[in-house]
Amino acid sequence: MKKTAIVIGIVLMVIVGSIWTIYKVRQQRSYNQYISKSSQSIISIAIDDLILDNLSSIISHTKSTDTLEKGNSFATNFIFDAGLSVPARIYLFSIPETQGVFYGILPVNNFDKCFSFFATHYPEQINFLDKQNVIVSVQLNKHLNVIFNNDHFIYQIGIDEKVGLEPLSSMLTTPENWIQISETQDFDNLKTKQHVSYREKSKRLHVDAFIKDHKTEINGSWQLQQELDKKIYIRELNTLDNSLLFWSVLPLKETPLLANVLQKYTGMEKELLSKNYGNYIDLQIKSDSVIQKDSSITYGFDDDFNPIEEIEVQQNTVPHIENAWKANKSLQSAIPDKMFYKFHKSDLGEYFLNTTLNTFPTKISRTETPYPVYCYINFEKLLEQSNLSFLNLFKGRNLNLEIITEKKDTRTLLIKGELVYQ
Repeated sequence: MKKTAIVIGIVLMVIVGSIWTIYKVRQQRSYNQYISKSSQSIISIAIDDLILDNLSSIISHTKSTDTLEKGNSFATNFIFDAGLSVPARIYLFSIPETQGVFYGILPVNNFDKCFSFFATHYPEQINFLDKQNVIVSVQLNKHLNVIFNNDHFIYQIGIDEKVGLEPLSSMLTTPENWIQISETQDFDNLKTKQHVSYREKSKRLHVDAFIKDHKTEINGSWQLQQELDKKIYIRELNTLDNSLLFWSVLPLKETPLLANVLQKYTGMEKELLSKNYGNYIDLQIKSDSVIQKDSSITYGFDDDFNPIEEIEVQQNTVPHIENAWKANKSLQSAIPDKMFYKFHKSDLGEYFLNTTLNTFPTKISRTETPYPVYCYINFEKLLEQSNLSFLNLFKGRNLNLEIITEKKDTRTLLIKGELVYQ
């Protein structure tokens, strides 16, 4: 009996030791990944750690959700059957030429398996860019493209649909412009223990996220280019019972992502937008709804078949949205009257209000806040209020996100957040 126990113990030690060795080797190989020498920011995702730290949750959700089973099946096939060497931690990087787009470079272990995988799953999207040099591209969707040859696989993830394949093709054919993670000196702490990490070359912003037990904890630091005011004021808002609540009191040069969104929303050039923007915006989607009336003219015929004009009034239930700006007249006129829903605009002194409600308060008060930037999203409530198809991904998950920023000093913000879900 003792001999059996000893044998079992030794076998278990060998198994655990082997798993630990494989885990450490995969971690070390992660640092052999390539990034562009001109990388401006890096996102890293610890695949192995995410799986190990959330194994019980993954198993339980896989058993209970058909959609997740399909997603897990595809992910498993991609990792094991696509002929790629997927490391323990993947690194994605951005370059100056394409804002809002991230790239990743992986080694190809077996070109035939890689080609077969994408030809099977994406037969309509796969294409030979260069048959002589064996360069293959796959446009998976509007925001995700890949390109590969016998040696390397490069993928591109971005918000902008107009980027195209040119940056990928240029990158694949110029490996002399790459550098390994272990060799770069431009970024701090790329060997972090966090599950997800974001770093900038400028050292201005870093954000880390740790994911476990249906909760993601977010922490970071944000170095500003100019000093904050001693006191921070926002429009007085009801912070209870909202689907979404967001505000920012920072200049647009501090928030390039927000600047890009507002540029697309208003149609203004970036410099002109910054000039007319008053360093304040908020967006509130309340849990209640409002009724909007839409009238249209139709034509019918009377008893004598003479054409008559008829006014048809339709009532639509839409979310109660309020959006306040500090903006001058030029920017106010550029803010659209309709974006999914009809908006009513009014200049109320310090704030310019844009709302789906057709009535306005006579006066808007302001209140002091410790948070220069704040964001809260209840995805379940948003799903109930809108027809945005991507929100279906979060259906039944009770997903809630809250991110706050607080002043550490006059030029530094601390970032704290929490994403909770089922």
